[in-house]
Amino acid sequence: MFELRDYQKKIVNDGVPILLHHKILYLALECRIGKTLISMQIAKECCHKSILFVTKKKAIASIENDYKLGDFKDSFDIVVINYESLHKIPNIAYDLIIIDEAHSLGSFPIPSIRTKRLRKIVKAKSVIYLSGTPTPESYSQIFHQLWISKNSPYYIYKNFYHWAANRYVNVQKKFIGDKRVKVYSKANKEKIFQDLSFFFISLTRAEAEFDITDPNEKIEYVSLLNATSNIIRKIFEFGIIKGKYANLTCDTPLRKMQKVHQLCSGTVLLDNGEFHIMDYSKAEYIKKTINLPAGIFYKYRAEYEVLKEYFPDHTTVPCEFDEGKSDLIILQIISGREGVKLKRANELIFYNIDFSATSYFQAKDRLIDKTRKKPAKVRWIFSRGGIEDRIYKVVKNKTNFTTSHFKRTFYLG
Repeated sequence: MFELRDYQKKIVNDGVPILLHHKILYLALECRIGKTLISMQIAKECCHKSILFVTKKKAIASIENDYKLGDFKDSFDIVVINYESLHKIPNIAYDLIIIDEAHSLGSFPIPSIRTKRLRKIVKAKSVIYLSGTPTPESYSQIFHQLWISKNSPYYIYKNFYHWAANRYVNVQKKFIGDKRVKVYSKANKEKIFQDLSFFFISLTRAEAEFDITDPNEKIEYVSLLNATSNIIRKIFEFGIIKGKYANLTCDTPLRKMQKVHQLCSGTVLLDNGEFHIMDYSKAEYIKKTINLPAGIFYKYRAEYEVLKEYFPDHTTVPCEFDEGKSDLIILQIISGREGVKLKRANELIFYNIDFSATSYFQAKDRLIDKTRKKPAKVRWIFSRGGIEDRIYKVVKNKTNFTTSHFKRTFYLG
């Protein structure tokens, strides 16, 4: 039987009356504070009997283990399901929905498919939201998270535009190419916080007095083959490269950014939809320097093809890595950045970097664990003279890397 820490007990004590009275609770708790066990303990003390727990696919095993660890089986039944399987939910009368990584519902101005599905499921049921980063890139991301619940102050708005027009967003205009478009990312933080104050609980690791040191980050540069560097140069000069079997067309800043990003890790997706592997420099370097047990994050599918060739004994299943069945886990950045614990790893290696600030912060957090005796290492493997370090500088400041950054960096010096 587990024992809650003092800060966890306080969150439970504060959260129970909120959920009982308002039927909605948002737990904005940083990584490793124990969101899952806290939410289950709150569910138990509120006497909920049937719970639907929605999470990321790779986190399901961890959630089910926490359910067993907390010995909650005599208190309530639980179904743990991933977002992609929401349409397969069994026909059970759930009295509480727990939404893990709730920020993944935050796309705007149009709701995602998962958001629409959850709105039909949640309705007036009690709901607990869990996230370490509720609004990682814009406060506008909070709307669709809360829009799914009838107990939320935002359920009354028919859509995001209706909400934004009620002084929640300072709508801006900018040019994308030759078109002038509206931008809805600058939301009214003070007005939103006022709305959320009655059901929102937040806690950082520092406030919980965690004795945890963040991972040590190190950038390591690898020289690409001359042939790869020449293709990157030609993309900037000509915008199109004709091959014997397929062409590589980069006729817009977005395509140039994507293709250069791919090539900096040695692969590229051609116009015919097939990927081409032309440079193994990064994989060879990692093979020589890796310190197992370890994790590797990649961005593009072709990069995984390279990595599995160089590391055939790896796993892609978190529980297999956690149990020691393999000393190397290889994960895609987006799917692996949330709900995965890599406490066994000596280091986490990024074969490539994502354009998202969310990926930067959350992927690194996979290494954080209270039982770790010394800081883990995060190694960024960048191509010498490539695009990755420019992306790194932007996302580290909690901003997504966009074509605007790309154009400023590569066209204006």
